[in-house]
Amino acid sequence: MTAATPSHTRRRGFADPQARLLSPRARVARLTIAVVVAAVTLCTFVAPGNDMETLHCVTAGCLILAFSFGPLLRGAQPRPRWVAQMASGLCLLPALLPWPSTLALGPFDTLDFLYFTSYALLFTWLVLLSRRLGSERGPYTALDALAATVGVALGVWTWALAPVANGALLPSGLVWAAYPVADVLVFVLCVHLGLRRGGFNPALNWLMAALTVQFFLDGYYAYTEVMLLRGRLPDAEAGYLVSYLCLALAATHPSVVQLGTYAGGPDKHRSGRGPALILFTISPVLLAAAVQVTGILDMVVRVTLITLQLALLFVRLSWTMAALTQAETQSHHRATHDPLTGLVNRASLMEEIDRRIKFAAESSHGSAAIYLDCDNFKYVNDTWGHGAGDVLLQDIASRVKARLGPDVVFARFGGDEFVILTPTDSAAEAMKLADRVLECFQEPLRIGPHSAHRLSPSIGVAVVAPEESVTGDELLGRADAAMYEAKQLGRGRCVLFGEELATRTRYTAAVGARLHEAISNKSFTLQLQPIMGGTNYTRLIGWESLARWRDPELGEVSPKVFIPLAEQHGLIGELGDFMLRQACLELARLRAAMPGHAPQVSVNISPAQLLQPDFVQTVREALSAAGLAGGALKLEITETLLIDRGAGVVEALEEVRRQGTGVCIDDFGSGYATLETLLRLPIDSVKLDKSLIDRLCIDDAAPRQIRAVIDLLASLGIHNVVAEGVETPQQSQLLQQLGCPMVQGWLYGRPMSPHDLLASAQLSAQGGDPVASPAPNAAADG
Repeated sequence: MTAATPSHTRRRGFADPQARLLSPRARVARLTIAVVVAAVTLCTFVAPGNDMETLHCVTAGCLILAFSFGPLLRGAQPRPRWVAQMASGLCLLPALLPWPSTLALGPFDTLDFLYFTSYALLFTWLVLLSRRLGSERGPYTALDALAATVGVALGVWTWALAPVANGALLPSGLVWAAYPVADVLVFVLCVHLGLRRGGFNPALNWLMAALTVQFFLDGYYAYTEVMLLRGRLPDAEAGYLVSYLCLALAATHPSVVQLGTYAGGPDKHRSGRGPALILFTISPVLLAAAVQVTGILDMVVRVTLITLQLALLFVRLSWTMAALTQAETQSHHRATHDPLTGLVNRASLMEEIDRRIKFAAESSHGSAAIYLDCDNFKYVNDTWGHGAGDVLLQDIASRVKARLGPDVVFARFGGDEFVILTPTDSAAEAMKLADRVLECFQEPLRIGPHSAHRLSPSIGVAVVAPEESVTGDELLGRADAAMYEAKQLGRGRCVLFGEELATRTRYTAAVGARLHEAISNKSFTLQLQPIMGGTNYTRLIGWESLARWRDPELGEVSPKVFIPLAEQHGLIGELGDFMLRQACLELARLRAAMPGHAPQVSVNISPAQLLQPDFVQTVREALSAAGLAGGALKLEITETLLIDRGAGVVEALEEVRRQGTGVCIDDFGSGYATLETLLRLPIDSVKLDKSLIDRLCIDDAAPRQIRAVIDLLASLGIHNVVAEGVETPQQSQLLQQLGCPMVQGWLYGRPMSPHDLLASAQLSAQGGDPVASPAPNAAADG
């Protein structure tokens, strides 16, 4: 056998092509044996006699020995299962010898006992191989085998035995008729073995060919013996050599050792099972109905066999219909339910929502959708693996389902998101149900056999009244918006979709619809807010660039609205690149109008930009187009970006640092960055979050905490610290005392357009630092 599989082997479609390979020498040997057997068979037909009979017996004996010991010599395992096959072949050897008629028992003689013993052993061997493979089709196979056997028995009776039903030849005729019936029974078991193992290999094909030859020969002999035609037709005894040859070829082929193993391929022969059953079951019934009855015994036998056959066919049809019904039920369940949790899936949920909304409108009852999303579920997958995440989702499904009533639909919407659909008459009732769901998360959730994890959900609730005309998508959209609002408010809570949220949702949808067009048309403008340093914060260090958008229909759109939408729609990269180039160009103009000064510009960078493969090249091109060196630019990244950073993010930051561009952590102190972050990332400046600055004048511990943060950063070599959101002189004075080197906020200037800053620079006194005019006390606009 060779390691490679030739193309012709694959084209023939065997499930286990490796098992059918033969060496060239083996092919020649098998062909030679086939030629010798064909020659002996032909000579026996042409010149029968004692010498040819002896040659016939010797040839048959050699082929039977090959059938008996071939599998064991090939190494077939396990050996006990193949003992029956070997014994089956050895029973055929004595049958080649002449036996005296005195050993006969009634219509059975010694040869009949040997042959039927061989059939029984062959039957046992095939059953043992099939049971080893295992299959859910066992009852069907037994029923099909029995139906085929009854069908052949009916055909043999009608064709050969009915004419002698009332004579002395009937007992011996029954014995002769048993041979083709046994052939069919063993043949059906061979077909079943091929179906169970998932493919028919050459050894099994040769075995079925041997049984086919024996069936026709046994049928011929049954007919000639019963009808007393022996001597009138040519003797076909030599034809059994062809059957023995097929048995020897089956037992000596390399694929014989794999008859008891699963082939691992799709069953390409199952489609032939139906026609074969029709041939062996329906055809005999039609034959028996068409042939004239010869007597009472003939009629009784035919009616009995036909009744039995029809009963078997009826049972088979009933089982098949039941199996089809079960398969259809299972298929429908798989199509409408989530395989992990067993809950209703997304497609089925959408159909149920539309159906319930329509029914609610007719019955004057409202409906509510409760949208549940697990907070920080990604942490579970990243820490313990996706298997733990699956266990957690299953635990959530079982806990929540136990709290719901029979009229409530509970579905897994996707990932770690679940949706509850319930009939309701009021929003208060829906919120009570949402609170009960929230209580399911008070105890830690199971993530393994002996481990648990505490998780909180964000829940959004939307209620539709019966008179409202909404679709399922609209109802889920409301619940989703309420869930997102719950996350914004701090997570682990329930939020009801109300009119205020509806107004914001409609506004957000309108902004999202016009966002792509605005970015394509470069409708965004730039504003710059000063960053001050030096003594009493009187020296201009640079500006932070802020994106602004004034839409003709929507008016002034806040960055807090359009930046998250740009991230959701995948447009933040395009928007960020445009603002980066504009910031560099405007800084170049301002530097030209301010001789002797070299302010910087800080640009906010989104995670999507940093993950772009050409991000570093984009930064270089923006600086080059403006004629600026790398030190004129500082990139601001948020702390949230640092959580999901990968090797690509770190490499990009290190590359821009090498060209002189600064990297700053924005909103430091909002709860994400760690000491490990400061140590590993290439950072040279930090912006303290406005929430820290707001506490300066109202919390006695705040000054000490800010001083500790500044000292920590200084110990790490980060001396460029900016306090954001400075709005009062008291905050400014405290920051000076704490040693904060730079500040930014409305106390020192509101965001201004580059055009206004240029005008301010031109009006500045000679030698003075051009700064923006102070603004009234107000919330900082970032």
